[in-house]
Parts: sequence; C-alpha cells; structure tokens
Amino acid sequence: MSIKNDALTMEEFEEMERLTEAVAQEVGPHDIDASFLDGFLTGWALLPDAPGHRVWIEAVFAKDGKPIAETEDFKKLRKLLMKRYKEINEQLKNSQVVDPVRFEPETEELLAEPLEEQLSYLSPFVNGLYSAIYDIPNNLNFNDLDSVYPLVVGTSNLESLLGKPQNEAGEEVEETAITYDDFYDALEGVVNNVAIMAKGMKGYPLPPDVEEKLAEEEEPES
Repeated sequence: MSIKNDALTMEEFEEMERLTEAVAQEVGPHDIDASFLDGFLTGWALLPDAPGHRVWIEAVFAKDGKPIAETEDFKKLRKLLMKRYKEINEQLKNSQVVDPVRFEPETEELLAEPLEEQLSYLSPFVNGLYSAIYDIPNNLNFNDLDSVYPLVVGTSNLESLLGKPQNEAGEEVEETAITYDDFYDALEGVVNNVAIMAKGMKGYPLPPDVEEKLAEEEEPES
C-alpha cells in the first residue's frame, strides 16, 4: 500500500498489526486483525451520524460484554487507530481512493490460487466495513461477521448502501452479483464501492478515476 505524508508509516502499520494480535487475545472469539480494523474505521468514517469513538472501541474490544483491561498495548493500538482514522477520513473528504490494509501473498503466488481464495484476503477489510455500517446501528452486534462478506461479491455501481439500487426512473432493481477476474479486479471493485458509499452516505464527490470508471461502465456497447 502507498504511504503518503501525514499517513501511517509502514513501520506503524506493522506495529498496528502486532498490537492488534496481542490485544485480540484478550477479546475472545472475534476474528480481529489490522485489516478488519482498517475496514471498520473506513465504515465508521462513512457513517453520516457516527457516535463517539468510545462507543466502537468498547464494542469491538470487549469480552463478555465488558471492555477489556487498559493495557499499554491497548493504549498504543488506540493511538495508531485514531491516526489511521484521521487519514481515512481525510482521504474520503478529499475524494481520494482509500487503500485498504490487507495481507496477501506476492502477486505470482496470489494469482495462482483459486479465485475464492484470492477474494478471502479482502474479506477481513470487508467484514470490518460492514460491521461498522450495520452492526453499530443494530445494537452493537458483532457475532455474525460472516454475513457481511457480500460486498466483495455483491453489487456494482451502488448509489448508496442505505437502499436497493435504483434505475433512472427511481425504481428499485434486483441486485446483480459481479464476477471478478482476480484479486486485483476485486480490490478495485471494493475501492470503487467505498468511494460510491462516500458519495451516497456523506455527499463526497467521487475520485476522478472512479468517476471515469463508472462513466465507462455506463456507456452503451456499440
């Protein structure tokens, strides 16, 4: 992933992953890693009326319904997560594409895997994204993360996640599954959908590359 000024450094990303692994052991059965948290922060930044950060921190980092102990690792992790959240928020506000944290093999090894396995490297980010958007409004329920996987294999050109896609007449249409060519095609789809969500949920303009891509998809075939 690219590193920009005022963004988390690669060393900080590695530290975030190490701290996440350490802190997640205190949480219990939830499948939490740095990629999941990155998706969660992205989803949180998309919410039109997000509660305070303490709400999601206590919801994600809880065991048996109670916040985990305030350890030094936990304090360091929170600090890094807040820095990452600010970075994501600025990217969305300034119509820049969000670069998801993910942990995939080198390209040659990755593309040799079946498509389903390739897509699995994106699922933690997607799970975190959907958890922030749907689970917080639904009583902070983090028990069924598998149900949010469909973003990766879900719909294209979403005007908003707040309702079903509509045609030009404003009528609801059936969602259509996308078949991706490979991991990188799916990654582009996830990034584009995040940008479309930012437009639909926060009113942010689309990044130029995403707007151009969507315009190409809408052009009638000759």
